[in-house]
Parts: sequence; structure tokens; C-alpha cells
Amino acid sequence: LIPVLSKVVVKYNIKLINVTRTINNIQTITNQTVTFEMEMFRELKEMKATFSYYVVGLDSNSLNHLITRTVDVCAFLKRPSMDRFVKNVYDQMQRNNRIPTKCPIPPGAYYIRNVSPTSVRLPGFFPESGFVFDNNYYSGLRSEPMVECRFHGKLVRVTDDMLHSSKLILTYYAVTLNKLVQTVLVKRSLNLCFFIRNPQSDRLVNTIYNYVKERSNFPLLPYCTEIDFKSKVKNIVVSTTYYRRESVTHQSFDFDVNITSPLYFSYYSIVGNGTVRNALVKRAVDLCFYMQNPNSDRLLKVVYDYVRQRTNLPKRCPVPAASYHIRNVRPADVPVPTFIPEAEFIMELIYRNELTAAYYVVTGESKNRILQRMVDLCAYVKRPSTDRFIRVFYDHMLPNNRFVTGCPIPPKETFYVRNLYPSAIRVPGFLPESNFIFETSYQTGVLMETFINNVMRPFISFKEVKVNGKFVNVSIVDVGAYEFNVTHLMQIQAKHLIRDVKIFISYFVRAFDGAVQKELISRWVDGCEFIRRPGSDRLVKMYYDIIKKYSKIPRCPFDVGDEMVLNFTPSCFPVPGILPQTDFLIEVRAYTNALTKHHISPITNPNCAQSDYDSSIDHAMRASPILIVLCTHLTLAFGGKSEKLQASYYVRSGMLENLLYDSRLDLCAFFVRPNERLVKMVFDNLKRHGVMPKGCPVHPGDSMILTNVTLNYINLPVYLPETSFKLVVKCWQGPEKTLIFDSRWNGRLKKLIVKN
Repeated sequence: LIPVLSKVVVKYNIKLINVTRTINNIQTITNQTVTFEMEMFRELKEMKATFSYYVVGLDSNSLNHLITRTVDVCAFLKRPSMDRFVKNVYDQMQRNNRIPTKCPIPPGAYYIRNVSPTSVRLPGFFPESGFVFDNNYYSGLRSEPMVECRFHGKLVRVTDDMLHSSKLILTYYAVTLNKLVQTVLVKRSLNLCFFIRNPQSDRLVNTIYNYVKERSNFPLLPYCTEIDFKSKVKNIVVSTTYYRRESVTHQSFDFDVNITSPLYFSYYSIVGNGTVRNALVKRAVDLCFYMQNPNSDRLLKVVYDYVRQRTNLPKRCPVPAASYHIRNVRPADVPVPTFIPEAEFIMELIYRNELTAAYYVVTGESKNRILQRMVDLCAYVKRPSTDRFIRVFYDHMLPNNRFVTGCPIPPKETFYVRNLYPSAIRVPGFLPESNFIFETSYQTGVLMETFINNVMRPFISFKEVKVNGKFVNVSIVDVGAYEFNVTHLMQIQAKHLIRDVKIFISYFVRAFDGAVQKELISRWVDGCEFIRRPGSDRLVKMYYDIIKKYSKIPRCPFDVGDEMVLNFTPSCFPVPGILPQTDFLIEVRAYTNALTKHHISPITNPNCAQSDYDSSIDHAMRASPILIVLCTHLTLAFGGKSEKLQASYYVRSGMLENLLYDSRLDLCAFFVRPNERLVKMVFDNLKRHGVMPKGCPVHPGDSMILTNVTLNYINLPVYLPETSFKLVVKCWQGPEKTLIFDSRWNGRLKKLIVKN
């Protein structure tokens, strides 16, 4: 049901407020919007509001009162959750609008624009009929009428296709009598788009949503907490205005850019998220070139296209002197690349490269700075006369040297300054006769980041090794006196035949001296396969190539007495840009199939469900502490030319059964070509314990005897959980699908350690 308005009547106290209202698209059903423009003439310290809903009678004249709410507006603004019915209306009024957020309410202009009646969530008990909705406001202690607003309309039932919205229906059934009786216990129908923006609108669904959200890849929304603009030049001024600053999904802001002289952009870098400002993404582009060729950088184009639609900035250089703006920028609307983690972030846009020159007078142990200059290097090389002090040195650097002469500065370019004579430099007259220090620094990108690249290196402060002495013997020797050049020599000697190795590598970020550990990266690697094909995992290969260079790493299998020697220096390892500068823990675990196996242990009554169709079954079972042995004898009473097999695997928890795997196949085709991998894992094991048909037809009287079937040795998929299970196997014959075999196997999976 959605409300469709026919008219809106507004009455107001002209001494307190002026209100105008507009209904857009009134002839439509799903696209109606309502706009209110309000001007408050004086400050209001108290305000009451009433919300009443009436059902219109069949005579179209009588009104039947259904529900009324009276709230203190000042208290409600502090805690909107105090009344859920009123909050449904308030949530829609708050979006993309300017309304009071606290008391006292100051005089000024307010507005509620483009509110869609179809987006208001209606209580389930509202009938499909005409309605009148009263929304009245009173001011002061005497509750003086201020605004009376009456909405006339009717509730219309429409489909989701008409609304162009996504609906989510959640239903919880109580199942009894072997699924013969299903009773609906709880049912929810939600507007999915609205619920994602307002999860608190349904507390029951929100409990599930919060749990799923932590384990899912829901889209990330950027939420801006602060914008800091610093201008080092006088020809550009930027001002920022926030709207709905505390809102996560509806936050927006405007930029006003005032350029007082022609502006030539030559170079800028963008730096993204990082703890202690560790760059996750860097981009360096020629802005003038990029404005004419936006497709040259796809990542920047995601943001550039969004901003381009909301600004009047020119599309090419030079940028003339004028006033420009960027309006209604909503961070929640900007798409976020999937590799960006959910974390606090800093994004910087920097339009300059700097040269800083400082002169110090040294006296004994102290130094006193007399002069300092900071210039934009790209602008300075175009006009060296802008700073006379720096030009004294710059003029002596140019002859017979190769120095920066313009921007952007190309990568992999070589510059040099040779045969510089200090005695030829003209010294300003105000510099005293004394010892001195002359310092120059070049900065770009993130503030105070020098041209010489800052590189993070890992240092090992503690290590711990635990081994299974039955399989390997491990020893570690440290060589080096300083932490930045410590080399670790690890010797691994096999004491048992090892045919395959699985390695699990985890990287944890540690905080508060290890009290908090957060897993950042994890990898499962097949050790034997990776040694043969290192390119199968690029991240692990980056470190494997460094270790392999000075190590001895044999291939699988590892015989008794084989040795592996690993020689590595942690400070030589490269550090990916996504890793923050913090304490860390690297955990490497190695497994071999000789250690653990999955075993099936049937419950007390594991008997098959015998059927009196076209087959007869005899079975026997005996168990030992580890091995479960099964003997089965099946005799066909009638022949079959076309058999269908269904195998279903259920995970059981008490009375609940969840279907995990279901497969239907042509049994005759499977005998010839067993192409169903999961069924084939069981089929291959059964063939070793009896005579199986090699094809169809199967003649009457043929017997299939399976003896000493050890369930422990049947290979199981790794994704099966360690829990109780039920396996259902059924077989049909002919086009009429006559059931000839029906069995159910109840049991549970146990993970046991087997010592060979």
C-alpha cells in the first residue's frame, strides 16, 4: 500500500511563520512529491506537534479516527526513536531538507523539498481506503496554533514494478510432523533500499543485518569528518559549506572557488587512506592534460565524473580568473573501489611542488636561523626573478649542469649539479662573518615527504617455532649485530616421508603490546605445487624469490634425511603499500595429510530405511574405536534399462535439517562415464569392495555385494562441517519414475588425529 495525495490544505499563524506548499506530479501515482517552503519570524523555545490519521467512510464525508500521536518537538529532536510512528514521517522529512535540529528554534528560512509519499513506511494495520492525515504544530506554553496541515488522499495497492524499488520478504516457519505442517511464526516485508539507509527502522531484522554485515562485502560509503584547505598562494581561495554533517548517507557540502589570476595546473598527486599516513593509493597526473583526456586514469575518473556534473570549472587550461563552485557533493554517492578497506582515511589533493631554502648562523653548539625561503618549484623555474635570494644560488646552478627547467618532472630523469664554486656565489651584505649551515629541501605530494623515497622495512623482535618432532627437525641461527641487517638461517630436516605440504600464512596487525590482533592478510598455499609453479600466487612469490636466491629448497616429496636451508634477511623484504606502519605478527603453519583425517561415525541406529519395491537389502555393521566397517547385500527382483539416482546431503542440528548438496544423475550414463565428482568419490571406494554394474541394462537376479566398506577411507570434500548429517540416496526406473531404492543414512562427522 502506498499513499496517493489528492490535495494538501495548510493554515498558519502569519505572526509566527509563513508557509507555501507545492504538489508535483499530482496526476501520477508513484512519482508524487511535496515541497514546503517556510520562513520563521521569531525564535521558538517550545513546540508541540500532533499527528492524526483518519479513515474516510464509504459516504466520503465521515471520518473515523484511527491513531493520534502528540509529541514534544524539542524532546523528539534529541531522541527521535521515542515514537516509531512519528519517526517514520520524520525520517522522510529529514532527507535532503533543512529543518530545525534542536531547540530553541532560531528564526530563518527552512524547507522540506521533494518528499515522496510512496517512500513513507506505513503500519501494517492501515486499511486500503481514503484517508485524512492531520499534522499540526503549536508554540509556547499556551499551545498557540502555529501551523495546521491536512493531507487528503487514499491508500492504493501497487506492485513492486510500479514502484521501481527492491522488496525484501523474510519469513520464519515452525515445521512439525516431518514438514507436513508449516506455520508462519514471523513475517517481514521491507523496502530494501530504505532499510539499508535506516537499519533501525526494523529492530528484529536489524539484529540479523548487523551480524551479516560484519561478514559480508556490503558497499562502503565514505563519510567525511573534516575538510581542511590550506592555500600557499594568493591567487586561489576556496570556501566549504557543510550540509547534514552528522548524517552518514545524506552528508553533502559545497565548494566556492575564487581565482584572482590565471591559473596553470601542471602537477598534482592524490594520496589515500593509511594509518600514520601510509599511502594506499597515489596518483600523479598533469591536470591540464587530464581534463582533456579523463580516460587516461580510470581510478581518478570515478571521482572526476561525479564532480564534473556538479561544477562550473573549465574543462581545459589555462583556468581564467573567475568565481567557480562545486555544489551538493555527497560522499555517499561516490563509488568506492572494492580494494579500499573499511577504515578511517585521509585524502589529500596537493597542487604544488616546493623548494625550501634556509640559512643558519652556527655559534658553538647552537644554530640560529637568519633567513628562510619557500617557493613553488614549478612556478619558480618559469620565473626565477620572483625571489632574488634564491636566484643568487639558482644562477650558479644552471651553467654546465642539468637541473629542473619545467613541470611536470618526468620519471626516471637524471639531473646533476657539477663544479659548483662556493667562492663564486655573491653573498648578501647582511650575512655576518661566522660559521654557517645552508639547507635546501625539496618536497612533493604529502607534506614533508622528500624526493628521496621513504621505505618501510620489517624488523623481527621475537620469533617462536613449534614442530612435530615425528616429521621434521628445525633449527634457527641468527647472524648480524644490528636489527636492520640480521640474517636468519633456518635448517629443516625431514624425519619422515612427506609427500605433500599445505601452508597457511597469516599477517596480523598488533596494537596495545599484542592485546589486540587483527588479521589483515591470509593465504592457503600448496607447498609442493607452489615450488613447481611459483607464479600461482604473486604475493607469496614476491618473498619466495628473495628467499630462494640464497637458500636450498628441494622439491617434493621429501625423503627421510632431506634438508631444506632458508637464508633470509627480513629488512630486505619489500612491504606492500596497504600495510600500515605498526607492530605485526606473521604466522606460518605447515600441514601434511599424514596428520589428520575426517572420519564418519554413525549414530546409535544407523540402519537403512528398507523399501519393498523392486529390491531387497540386507545389511550388517560392526565398529571399532577408529574403523567403521559396513557390509551390504542388494538383489534386484526386476531388470532395469533406465535408472535415475538422487543423492542429497543434509546438515542436521537437533530437529532442523539444512540441505547442503543435492545431485540427480542418469545412473546408466554414470556407470559408463562417472563425471559427477562428489558421487564419484564414494563410487570409487565402493568398487574396491564389491562387484558394481558396468552399464545398463541390469538383469533380474543380479546381486551387488559390498563387504568391508570402511567409511573412514572415503574421501570427503573439505567444506563439509563437523556436525551431524543425513545422507539420502534414492533410485528411480523408467519414464514413470518408479521408486526402486530408498535409503537414509544418519550419522555425524568427527575430526580425529590418527597416528601412523
